[in-house]
Amino acid sequence: MKAFPESEMEVGEMRKYLAGIGFGREVDKVDEVEEGKEIEEKSVDLVVSLNHTMYFHHPRAFRADEWMFTETEVPWTSGGRGLVMQRIWSKEGVFIVTCIQVRI
Repeated sequence: MKAFPESEMEVGEMRKYLAGIGFGREVDKVDEVEEGKEIEEKSVDLVVSLNHTMYFHHPRAFRADEWMFTETEVPWTSGGRGLVMQRIWSKEGVFIVTCIQVRI
């Protein structure tokens, strides 16, 4: 928020928006409002990134509408995060694609 170069009103609106989408498990801070009401300010503590990459080794050696053999390996998962690796062969046995999916 400190790097946000706009007016104080826009910064206030952005803070209100960010507080509204927060996934905080606990109330981080309670502020006093002019009317004497208290508001809860939540933090955004859930950020997910999903990356899915496919490396085609022999893209002309298969047809997408034909049978393929796939091998999937999940070497690591923890705390809602994980790594999935997949290898795909054509019906003729040609190694065609390596897929890697990462959720962080």
